Amino acid sequence: MENKDKKNREYEVGYKRPPREHQFQPGKSGNPKGRPKLIKNFSDDLREEAKEILTIAENGKKVKITKQRALIKKMIVAALNGDKAMIKIFASLLYKLPIKSEELTEELSQSDIELIEDFIRRQTND
Repeated sequence: MENKDKKNREYEVGYKRPPREHQFQPGKSGNPKGRPKLIKNFSDDLREEAKEILTIAENGKKVKITKQRALIKKMIVAALNGDKAMIKIFASLLYKLPIKSEELTEELSQSDIELIEDFIRRQTND
């Protein structure tokens, strides 16, 4: 008993030195719940979801692709089937893509230029 009283008398209470009865017990945290988890925003959720892998049947074979790739494939099929809204969306997405240096060296043929001009003319008249 005397040792306990002696320890309490030697311990000085003050700045950053709380009384022993108010100190954290050994093995117990001062923050038992821990740091709250971060709430993801929409763009993080969208990126994470687009990266997930799907298994689809393509040409009779099972292929694993990302959801993003599957969506692109569906958009292209819809555009090729004549969905005008999808054609516009897909064309605008292609327009926004950065041009790679190897693409700059390729020259368009006259028929390619005519096709592009015809497409632009038809889209602006709608």
